[in-house]
Amino acid sequence: MFPAAFPDQTDTLFKLIAPIARQIWSQAAVTTAVSTFVQELAVAAYHRPVVRILNGIDLRDAPPPPAAIRHTRHLVFVGRFNPQKNLPLLINALARLSETNWRATLVGDGPDRATVEALIDQHQLRDRIALPGWQSADQVAAILNDADILCMPSASEGLPVAAVEALKHGLAIVTSEIPGVRDVVDHGVNGLPSAPRQFLRPQTELAPRKRRNSPGDETRELGKSPRFRHRCHRRPIRRSLARSRQMNAAHDGYAA
Repeated sequence: MFPAAFPDQTDTLFKLIAPIARQIWSQAAVTTAVSTFVQELAVAAYHRPVVRILNGIDLRDAPPPPAAIRHTRHLVFVGRFNPQKNLPLLINALARLSETNWRATLVGDGPDRATVEALIDQHQLRDRIALPGWQSADQVAAILNDADILCMPSASEGLPVAAVEALKHGLAIVTSEIPGVRDVVDHGVNGLPSAPRQFLRPQTELAPRKRRNSPGDETRELGKSPRFRHRCHRRPIRRSLARSRQMNAAHDGYAA
């Protein structure tokens, strides 16, 4: 444990256990972190080398890319409804998109559920946002396979496994611009980190556009082109996370 990653959750506790934690870390043969962001925090807190081993998933059951463009874009969130996940940002952003053709599924539950439901009612989005609660792994996989975009409005993340799973299913990722997603999202390749005021704006003009030859082409395709989602299947795990084989090696290491 170290401070700064999730201040509301860890800073007070870290002050209490810091002497013990520093002793444990100083005597450890090897220390590891699940992401570049967490690695940097650990090095700053404990002043020793830290090996980065990214969270791994099994790619052997990755589904094929979608066969056709969906008329209604399906946005999905997976996680705990708490302040860290910052769901009010997502609901308010979706409310600004009332004229576009979308539906959303927010998988999970938690202490902020009442706030989320109140915002949904306030913006009259009950007919467009589903709240199925916690789901089994197979049910989550089915939801991801039916979706186009994973929305991550989080205030902070270490390395979000939900994002890795989403890439496995070929989803584009719309995320808040936080350090914890650097190992997952390649800007304009498989997703787009955005400042809070821009969340969901650039990538949810969901009507088809005329093809342009510019560095922003792939970003403009988010969620509307099966060709883009096919690239999400081919690139993200090995290119964005592993930069070739690190992702699979991490999974094999965890499986062993």
